[in-house]
Amino acid sequence: MTEEHLSDLLGVGPERAGQLLIDRFVASLNADDPHLQELLMAAALPRSFDADLLAAVLGRERQDAEFAETFTRLVANSLITERAMGSYAVHDSIRSALLLHWRDRADLEDHLRRLLAYHDGRYQRARKAAE
Repeated sequence: MTEEHLSDLLGVGPERAGQLLIDRFVASLNADDPHLQELLMAAALPRSFDADLLAAVLGRERQDAEFAETFTRLVANSLITERAMGSYAVHDSIRSALLLHWRDRADLEDHLRRLLAYHDGRYQRARKAAE
């Protein structure tokens, strides 16, 4: 981080400083690794996620090699915790900051629709299996 970036953090409260750091982190990911940035942003939407859910939210195939490799890197990141076998979550404070960052993205509504469709599909399959 440059001196200019550090001076931006001086004089702001801890929440604002945290948000500035997340904004810069996301921007740097977008420049350095847009695929990882895309998965991290999508992972912040639900409280927990797995590969199937993120693939659905992004309109991707779980078997896609690029998706699988990026998902592996995402869950190895220190911002992510494993909740249960194959289920993960973005740390709460990071998730809150990422959701604030999401507000300005044009594709948010599309991602939310796919998230809802994914959960609706799971519900319908479970309901049908219970009949």
